Amino acid sequence: MNFESLKKHQKNVVRLLENSYKENRLVHVYLFSGSKEALKMDAAFYLASLILCENGGACGKCDECKKLSKLANPNLYVVSPDGDTIKKEQIEDLEHEFGFASDKPHVFIIQNIEKANQTSANTLLKFLEELHDNCYGILLTDNIESVLPTIISRSQIVKFSPINNIII
Repeated sequence: MNFESLKKHQKNVVRLLENSYKENRLVHVYLFSGSKEALKMDAAFYLASLILCENGGACGKCDECKKLSKLANPNLYVVSPDGDTIKKEQIEDLEHEFGFASDKPHVFIIQNIEKANQTSANTLLKFLEELHDNCYGILLTDNIESVLPTIISRSQIVKFSPINNIII
């Protein structure tokens, strides 16, 4: 994966993620907030690459990074809304995937977390409270005001700067 655009247009986000990783101060759940064009998904894959890389941080060359770039890494799980909502069953599938302790780190990404219905949000909250030490979550939103306050309170919010439409 090429993260050059992310590093160019979201320098503060990249610096935060890299420093947290290098200083072993990663939190278990991040909430990436910003416009659709703000490269949140790129940042989510960058953080996943930092965490999962065999060579200590997004090398792009090791087996884990290569699998990640092909979306074939078994230690990464991505949830996208099913239609207009994130359903309880999707969170239960995530919970099942991450329910077993493992020596290897695991990362999950949930796109458009604001689309979680009440039932799926409650299931997610329970899951977040019981995360294993080497499990990390990245929640993405275009509209943080629509995210449940209890989900926000369990996450480190990372705000993305708007990117000029001409650049995009």
